[in-house]
Amino acid sequence: MAHPQDGVAKMRDDDTRATVLRVSGSGSHGIPFTIAFRIADPPAISRLYVRWPQGPDPEEMVACPLVATHRNLVLVCFCYIVESPAGPACPQDYFIFTASGSGDSDVDHHPVPSPLLKALPPCTYHDEGDGNDLSMWYPLEFRSVGILCRGEEFAVAELQVLRTASGRVKARLCVLRSAISSSKDEDEAEDGDHGGGGRRPWDIMELPIVYDGDEERCDIFYWTTDAVIAFQDHLCWVDYDRGMPLCDLDHPYRQTISPNFSQVYRGVSVTTAATGGAALKFADISRHDGKLLGSLEQGRGGYTITCHTLRSTLGAAAIDDEWSWSKDFAIASDEILRSFEGAPELEPREVLLFPTVSMDTPSVMHFLTCDYDRMIRKMSVVTIDIASKIVLSVVPYVNGKEDLSGEDADMEEEEPGMSVLN
Repeated sequence: MAHPQDGVAKMRDDDTRATVLRVSGSGSHGIPFTIAFRIADPPAISRLYVRWPQGPDPEEMVACPLVATHRNLVLVCFCYIVESPAGPACPQDYFIFTASGSGDSDVDHHPVPSPLLKALPPCTYHDEGDGNDLSMWYPLEFRSVGILCRGEEFAVAELQVLRTASGRVKARLCVLRSAISSSKDEDEAEDGDHGGGGRRPWDIMELPIVYDGDEERCDIFYWTTDAVIAFQDHLCWVDYDRGMPLCDLDHPYRQTISPNFSQVYRGVSVTTAATGGAALKFADISRHDGKLLGSLEQGRGGYTITCHTLRSTLGAAAIDDEWSWSKDFAIASDEILRSFEGAPELEPREVLLFPTVSMDTPSVMHFLTCDYDRMIRKMSVVTIDIASKIVLSVVPYVNGKEDLSGEDADMEEEEPGMSVLN
């Protein structure tokens, strides 16, 4: 996510490059902010901007991460630093931002002129220690938080793996179920402590994780989340080295992805299936020179792109399904490099990174390339039709030193995966 203090002002109402949606609000501490979402048709890059002049210094902390997206919803988090008798604390305010008028997957998503900004209630739990029944704030790890949109209703969930000294593992699942049209006060009224007489707005559950044998138990024990993906009625917590639990928000269970060196060479994506539903794709880029990063070694260059589809025995996502990865293709870089001749801005020795399958066309994949020879690196989004092995487009993402004085200058310092919304 971009953090220019005047980034919103730079995007004019007559900007013809993209549709710009703006909305303003304030967090629990009353500090105002403005969100602007610049929506551009592919292959151009859509970006989300925040103007938060009284917020924390983004060089000191990740103050406003873009947490997750699904269909027409964007989940963002505002983090503060607050001094307390126990020391500095970092409370969180989560907001849902609607980018279009419908959450249904079979309806064309048209940008809304006045997007909705919905504040979520904080995640809390009861502490009954010392005979006191206290409501305690439970901080969420935003990298482990995902969102699942179901029309006008949605769910936000965080999954953490709990470990014991004896090696046992289980999942702690925190889930908020709500409606886009409901207010934060209405969500909090679900809590019996607020007079609603019902359940708390967040459900916090400790659940077993189904795994097979000691090897999978070891993978779960050392689990870290790299990405959270919404797939059908599931959320998938992805560790690109160890695997992927599929969760229907009541029963977590797991599928295996074999290990690799770095997440920059792997990606999990949801795309359109041949049957018209959704398909979960896993893409992997395997270097032949053994290097972790950087340009390919002279004389030892090359890499292989492999893609798999997750398939179930019953043909639908059911909790008792047997799941397996089915290989779609494996393509050597030599086959792709031939098409680079029509794209002179691509350097054959640069490896394609962050593979992502198109949401609409399963044969089309998006990648990032990085120019490692520059101190201020240039990065581009490369779109390739894998079936025909044709480069469809090369779009500048960060233009190196030339962008230091541009509207996206701060992007030079940011993580690529936190900025692109395709």
